[in-house]
Amino acid sequence: LLRELRGMADASVSPPESPAPRPEIPYVATPKGLAWLKNTNSGVVATPLTNFTAQIVSEQLRDDGVEVQRTYEIAATLNDQTLHFSAPASHFSSMGWVSEHLGAQAIVYPGFGLKDHARAAIQFLSNQVSTHQVFIHTGWRKVNGVWVFLHGDGAIGPTGQLRDVTVDLPEALLQFRLPDPPAGDDLRSAVRVSLEFLEVAGDPVTVPMYCSIWRAVLSMADLSAHLSGPTGSGKSELAALAQQHFGPGMDARHLPGSWTSTANALEGLAFTAKDVLLVVDDFAPTGSAADIQRMHREADRLLRAQGNLSARLRMRSDSSLRVPKPPRSLILSTGEDVPKGQSLRARLMVVEVPPSGPGGVNWERLTVCQGHAATGRFAQAMSGFLRWLAPQYEDLQPRLAEQVAALAIKARSIGQHQRTPYNVASLALGLHYFLRFAAEMEALSESEVDDLWQRTWRALTTVAAAQADYQASSEPTRRFLQLLAAALASGQAHVAAPDGSVPASPQSWGWWKTVVGTGDYQRIEWRPQGLRIGWVQSDDLYLESDAAFAEAQRLGREGGEALSVTLQTLKKRLKEQGLLASTESIGGRERLEVRRALEGNRRPVLHLKSSTLVVPEVYQVHHVHQSRSNSKPGPLNSDAITGAVLPVGFKEVYQESEPQPQVDAPESKDNGAIGALGALSEGMDPDPSKLIANQANQTTDPWDSFLKETAE
Repeated sequence: LLRELRGMADASVSPPESPAPRPEIPYVATPKGLAWLKNTNSGVVATPLTNFTAQIVSEQLRDDGVEVQRTYEIAATLNDQTLHFSAPASHFSSMGWVSEHLGAQAIVYPGFGLKDHARAAIQFLSNQVSTHQVFIHTGWRKVNGVWVFLHGDGAIGPTGQLRDVTVDLPEALLQFRLPDPPAGDDLRSAVRVSLEFLEVAGDPVTVPMYCSIWRAVLSMADLSAHLSGPTGSGKSELAALAQQHFGPGMDARHLPGSWTSTANALEGLAFTAKDVLLVVDDFAPTGSAADIQRMHREADRLLRAQGNLSARLRMRSDSSLRVPKPPRSLILSTGEDVPKGQSLRARLMVVEVPPSGPGGVNWERLTVCQGHAATGRFAQAMSGFLRWLAPQYEDLQPRLAEQVAALAIKARSIGQHQRTPYNVASLALGLHYFLRFAAEMEALSESEVDDLWQRTWRALTTVAAAQADYQASSEPTRRFLQLLAAALASGQAHVAAPDGSVPASPQSWGWWKTVVGTGDYQRIEWRPQGLRIGWVQSDDLYLESDAAFAEAQRLGREGGEALSVTLQTLKKRLKEQGLLASTESIGGRERLEVRRALEGNRRPVLHLKSSTLVVPEVYQVHHVHQSRSNSKPGPLNSDAITGAVLPVGFKEVYQESEPQPQVDAPESKDNGAIGALGALSEGMDPDPSKLIANQANQTTDPWDSFLKETAE
């Protein structure tokens, strides 16, 4: 019985039937699109996925020198039309590229998981996908163990042009295309033609720019150059000649960069344009105060990043940090204005282009050079230099810093900002290697090389000496004193005597004479203008620091250049510059503010010498205030007039004339006065040619002493 039961149980359990054979690839491309061969209980069922077919033809490894991004080259057929396009590998799975490249007629059918099956079908049906390396930047890279210089048409190495290196540049840099390096007489001719650039304008203009061309390709540079001058002076044309050493197509109307671009775009451009000169044209802040500040802020961001060889860190969507991408070019900026900021200007070599006359652009020579540049002669010289440089590039890198330091020792005698000698040395080093190349190629004799080197050094030291004016004009303490002087001169602030009354020489401290009453009752009173920012007694000036700083900041913002430091930092800078006449020590700690009895209260104030603050005396007939009476004012004598704008120490030159109430001062007097104030506001000595005559008793301008002490 037991055996029978076991037999019945075994008979009731039959082995399952074998499933239908499954295709190796469960997807197929049909004339109507891609389909999924879905295995069901009823057999294999073809489920449509798309109404188009697609294959990955190849994949590119797009290398920017910091990151490598994978991109798929796709061939897709829709309605008997085949299209070829690229899609980033990171976006491939989302299938968002379908509508972007194939349009509205391309359909990925709806259904749970069908989009993933469509992506998988394309990958399964793509046979023999080849992989290619594509460089997406210019400059030096080691390819197959050899250093080559990448450009839009390939690369230049020790043997010349290499066409098998693939370079794909963004549209703004497409014209960075170098010709085949010439040889023999053609190379020597190209070198000498390139050197004609030096004759297009004065040496202080052309030499720094020419040095920048060759310095850019040695290694990443921690400085920028800025070409400044009025409209019509030829800035863009000069910059284009320099730029055309990297491609003949980049003339003055096709420069790669513009200050009208966004800050992010310029940062990306400066990163991609590696080891080349990159012109960013037309720095001309206009519009509202906010627009002007925005352009200065963006210039500061780009040029400071160039000077520091640093970049702003950014985060990915998953909160991980992106790889920083600093500027890797040498930026040549042009504009009618100079970007603001003392530390920023220390990272710049500012080159002034005179509007005309000696040192300005020689337009005939410029036209000749433009012809050479357009036909590629300048770019030929660059190609030859790069081929010469390629075999020694790697060995050269460790020596560059040492060579710059050695040249900076010589340049340091200029006595400027600590960065200036290194800027001079860095630019000079670029031309040094170009002259070595020219001598080895026998394009220049040894005597010509020596003459050009001496000429270069003289021009660079001349330009470097002029940098002090740009840097000093943004020095915080100097800017602070200038703004206070302007506030007092314009009646927007005043300084009182210690008891709050009229100080000595009130016209120098923001007090204006006011005509009160009429007829026989007419009298003159001194009235303070604007906010009180301090007190003066003899040679001592006591500034209420918060009020003085706020007034200087307000005036600076209205003028487009506010102070770049906080109040606390400003106090420290005043101390470091030796401008504080006294400080206090409390509990062993030095306090930069001292306490003085002023207007019946002990107040913390900054103690300066009154001579430190140069306050113009202002004769302003049109600012004489009449009484509230509607009667006609009586005649004014010279005491009712608070005269022409002159720095303290200049002899008053207003000459009394027939009384003319509320009439502007004679034009000749006012023009001379305004000229002096303009020079003062720029932080320079007044132009003697603009001062009114009769200054026989003129004393030394206090700014002279201040500048001398600051320099020392």
